[in-house]
Amino acid sequence: NKVFKFCASNDLMCNPSKSAFILISPTRRRDSKRYEIDLDGEKILEAQEEKMLGVTLQNDLKWDGHMKKLRTKINLGIHQLRRVRPYLNRKTLKTVSEGLVMANVRYCLSAFGTENVRLHKTDPTREGLRWLQRAQNKMLRTIGKHSIKEHISTQDLLELFRSLSINQLTALTILMDFWKAKSFKIEPIMEQIE
Repeated sequence: NKVFKFCASNDLMCNPSKSAFILISPTRRRDSKRYEIDLDGEKILEAQEEKMLGVTLQNDLKWDGHMKKLRTKINLGIHQLRRVRPYLNRKTLKTVSEGLVMANVRYCLSAFGTENVRLHKTDPTREGLRWLQRAQNKMLRTIGKHSIKEHISTQDLLELFRSLSINQLTALTILMDFWKAKSFKIEPIMEQIE
């Protein structure tokens, strides 16, 4: 009800039939009962995961569902890039790859990448970022028309195309979000709802 009042006071329309309900719990609940709430006459059943603005949110605060959908989008983008490769020069391919692949990687990277970012070279690479780095490597090989048999290192590919690694991109995105929040004095939304 507080969320609906907040939306109404800010000239936003909420549609109860399009609303979702997730009970966030980082640990598994003992009861398997799914709760429901009544909102303006609509019964809303608790969901395990829900897509919101292109991001899959899960009730256990994990990103498995989002990463699975992200893999599909990125693989499709790399496939499309390979199909147009014979017709485009390297510079144009790099521009196209930004839209087909990297835009999907960057979208909400500071949210799902935060738990995976490495602060030191000795820190282990987590599976989520490892997979994204491999995908970026495939994309860069496609742009440069290099085969995997050429054994070009990730560092060489990144230097060749003047690109940031996925870990560097994640850290930069997080820092930029913090800078924006501090510089523009963005208040947490929960403080606004109370």
